[in-house]
Amino acid sequence: MPNSVRAAQVISFLFGGLGLLISIVVGLVSGGDHAAATTGRFVLPMILAMLAFGFGSAGNGLRGTAAAVATLEAFRSLGSVVTKQPPGFLGVVACVAIVCALIQPSAAEWFKRPR
Repeated sequence: MPNSVRAAQVISFLFGGLGLLISIVVGLVSGGDHAAATTGRFVLPMILAMLAFGFGSAGNGLRGTAAAVATLEAFRSLGSVVTKQPPGFLGVVACVAIVCALIQPSAAEWFKRPR
């Protein structure tokens, strides 16, 4: 697996895991309503983390899907920067990094390789 794909995978795992951890902590501290709202803000990063499990074996469709989800979350995170809600600026940076890693030529070669 090329370094760019591994980087996208690790960032996806960290971002999704952080969202899950923050949702659990908010639930323990503030209750279920706040936890549900926080989890709603991290649904796309959690989906991105689940997609990252397939980076080792899936084809080019998964790469496109992951890049599309990351792009959608980057735009969604721009709104959370303005409203000062999670994931905020971290979401923008993480998703831009994921998209940049997945559009590298080495990533395209990896996902298009024969199996």
